Amino acid sequence: MKRVLFVLANEPTGGVGVFVRDFTGHFDERVRVDFLIYTEQRNTAFQNTIRKADTRIWYLPELTVRNYLKLLRLTDEFFYVHHREFDAVHLTYPGQVSMVLKPAKKYGIPCRIIHSFNASLSDDPIKSIRNKLFIMNYRKYANVYLACSGNAGRYLYGSKMAESDQVKYIMNAIDCSVFAYDENRRNAFREELGIREDQKLILAAGRLEKQKNIGFAAKVFAQIVKKDRSCVLHILGDGPLKADIEKQIQADQTVDHVVFAGFTNRLRDYFMAADLLLFPSLYEGLPITVVDAQCCGLPCVLSDTISDEVRLTDLISFRSLSDPADAWADTCLKAMDVKRRSRVDEITEKGYNIEKEALKLEKIYLDFSADGEDISAL
Repeated sequence: MKRVLFVLANEPTGGVGVFVRDFTGHFDERVRVDFLIYTEQRNTAFQNTIRKADTRIWYLPELTVRNYLKLLRLTDEFFYVHHREFDAVHLTYPGQVSMVLKPAKKYGIPCRIIHSFNASLSDDPIKSIRNKLFIMNYRKYANVYLACSGNAGRYLYGSKMAESDQVKYIMNAIDCSVFAYDENRRNAFREELGIREDQKLILAAGRLEKQKNIGFAAKVFAQIVKKDRSCVLHILGDGPLKADIEKQIQADQTVDHVVFAGFTNRLRDYFMAADLLLFPSLYEGLPITVVDAQCCGLPCVLSDTISDEVRLTDLISFRSLSDPADAWADTCLKAMDVKRRSRVDEITEKGYNIEKEALKLEKIYLDFSADGEDISAL
C-alpha cells in the first residue's frame, strides 16, 4: 500500500477540487490518500466529500503574501514531523513548489509530484512575475511531472519538455455514468427551478473572478435576450466580482432573466436541465466542467483561448474574446438548436473516462522508483 499526501493551496471551488474529489474516490485499497489544505475553513462540503474512514486532513493558515514566510516555516515543520508517513506528495498548485516539495525532498519523501492544471501564470501581470519566480526551481525539487493538457504542460514545463516522455498527461476525466443524459432528470429539475417548457436555460459556471470572465458572459446574455426573450441565465459560482456583475446586469436591464445560484453540488442536474453552457474564460488548462457538459449532451460556447483539446464532441463552438457580444449571442442561439442525447461513448473513446485515468495515476504512485536519487541534496 502507498500513502499519498495531496497538497491544496486553498479550499478548492473549481476544477482542481473536482479532479481531487473524483480521482481519489476511484483509487483502490492499494492507495490511501491524506490532505494538507491551506485554509481556515473546516468541515466544508468539499472536505466532507473527500473524507473517508481512514483519511487524515491537516490544515495550515491561508496562503497569502503576508504570511508566506510563516508558512514556509510551518510547512517545513509539518514535513519534519510527518515525512515518514508518506510515499508520495502530490502538489496541485505549482506556485508552492519551494514551500512544499523542497521540505518533502529534504526529509526524504521519494515521490514528489508537481501537477499543472492551468495554462497561465495569472491574469494579473504583477502576480505573473511573482508566480514565475515561485515555480523557477520546480525541477530541483519535483521528480514526477504531470499536466492535464498540452497547453497546461507547455505553460509550466516549456514545449520541449512537455512534448517529451518526461511529462505524463492525466486527463481531467469524469465519471461518465454520472453525466449520461437523462430526460426524466432534465424535466424534473427544470420543474424544480421553475423553468417553463418554452424557456431556454443558459449557464455560466465558475468562480466570479477575472479569469472566468463571467462579466463578459452577462454581456453576451444581454444580447441574447434582445433576440430571444425566452432565455434565462443561471450563474453557478461566487466570488469577489459578484457585486460588479450584479451592477452590470442591472444596467443591461436583464435582472428578471438572471439568477445567481452560487456554488452548487448539483452540477449534473443543472447540465441536464440547461440548453447551453457559456464559458468565455480568459485562460484554462482543460476545464472539467466542459467535459462534464459534453458528456450529457449540452452545447457549449467557449472562448478560443481555451485549448482545442477540450473539443471531444461536435457540441463545442469557439469564439474570439475580441468578437462583439452580439456575434457571441448569434453563436449561442445557433448552438442551442440541437437534439439532446448522451455522449458517453464519445467521451470514453477520447480518453476522458475516469475509470481508466484513475488507474494511470494510481500506477504512477505504485510503480515510482527514486532510482538512487540523493534525497539529501538541496
